[in-house]
Amino acid sequence: MIKAVIFDLDGTLVKTEGLKCLAYYQAVRAIAPGTVQPGEVEDAYRVVVGRSRQEVAAYMVDRFGLEPSLLARMGELGFEQVWQVLVSRFAENYECMLADPELMRDTLYPEVVGLLKFVAQKGRLTALASMSLDRQARQVLALSGLEQLHHFDLVLTREQVSRPKPDPEIYLLAASRLGQVPAECLVIEDSTVGVQAGLAAGMRCVGLATSLTGASLHAFPGLPPEWIVDDPGRLVALVEGLLD
Repeated sequence: MIKAVIFDLDGTLVKTEGLKCLAYYQAVRAIAPGTVQPGEVEDAYRVVVGRSRQEVAAYMVDRFGLEPSLLARMGELGFEQVWQVLVSRFAENYECMLADPELMRDTLYPEVVGLLKFVAQKGRLTALASMSLDRQARQVLALSGLEQLHHFDLVLTREQVSRPKPDPEIYLLAASRLGQVPAECLVIEDSTVGVQAGLAAGMRCVGLATSLTGASLHAFPGLPPEWIVDDPGRLVALVEGLLD
């Protein structure tokens, strides 16, 4: 029996993965003007969606040959690694997006919010397990309106674990703090990285396929096809069958 449902945040409850992708494109364009098109950055981001900022930035640096442009800026910014320069520029762009209340109000996935309410009505615990920094996750919750629509029994963010997804640490910590065994927890994720983390924790997982993650989820052998949702409107029916 499922006693707790643990939700990812970015890309699952809110459409912020698209904003992150745009913020990386803006960063790459500023560092190497005219060399990369938006579609190229989106294709690259699909490969690393759900991973840590370091992993995403390092991949972008290698894929687009940004190291020479970044080396020139390392000293003036006081960084020791080239990927840190890209992360710094990305963070500036993303922070501007997070500060826009109108933009953030449009990020909610109403069907996933409906699932949250359904799970709570069924008397199950709900938790958030995000690789976002705590301050940013709280800002997303507040400005998207999700904070007003639902109260989570537990919120975990990047600072509370030492290893990012796909390591299962954050999901194991969630189960422990909720007082549940992993086998009685269900994870709702949009990326293969998150699904890997949930499965490695010994939990069942539902994959929400988005424009950024759908292809990789369907290609991932560890998740049964019937547990991958292309239409968010099917979420409640699918999860209802897993709760009991």
